[in-house]
Amino acid sequence: MTYEAYARSTDPCTSKDAAAGLSEKALSRLQQQAMEAIQTLGGKAIAERIVAVSGIPIQTLSPRMRPLVRHGMIRESGKEKANSGRMQTVWEITSAGQRALEGK
Repeated sequence: MTYEAYARSTDPCTSKDAAAGLSEKALSRLQQQAMEAIQTLGGKAIAERIVAVSGIPIQTLSPRMRPLVRHGMIRESGKEKANSGRMQTVWEITSAGQRALEGK
């Protein structure tokens, strides 16, 4: 599976080279932790619970979710009310995400 890394057009060539080199690598450590937390929570979870289980700060977790969706590792599975009273997206691990976690 191919993963994409991005560099801004204003970034130096070294940043673009690094982003290109990351495109073929597996899940990042933080993406892996987020997916493991979702799995621990039964395969579906809102960010609030993922943060509680993984210890990843919300500001660090949030930008990791959209790339996981783009790569087919997780999908949006509805909305749920968080403790804050606000609605949050429920993230669900896909079959491709499950295979990635199992190392297949």
